[in-house]
Amino acid sequence: MLCCVVLCVYIFFTDASSGLEWRVRYQIIKGICEGVAHLHKRRIIHMDLKPENILLDDTMAPKITDFGISRRFRENQNKIITENIVGSPYAI
Repeated sequence: MLCCVVLCVYIFFTDASSGLEWRVRYQIIKGICEGVAHLHKRRIIHMDLKPENILLDDTMAPKITDFGISRRFRENQNKIITENIVGSPYAI
């Protein structure tokens, strides 16, 4: 059974981050970067990436979640012009 913990638990709510080895921290950061790069290669922009939207499985491998406001660019598109502000208030 796959058990996941939200990354923000390690950052904001517990003392757990102090117990993580630097190697594990590095692997989490690297995994998030690889996930974002994978999405961007497919022209998908998450638009709400934050600790609450990163799950860690039982091996501490990060999983990007909550694609509710994500956008996929067309082949020749390089920006989105919008009048609506979206995302988390503290991330804007």
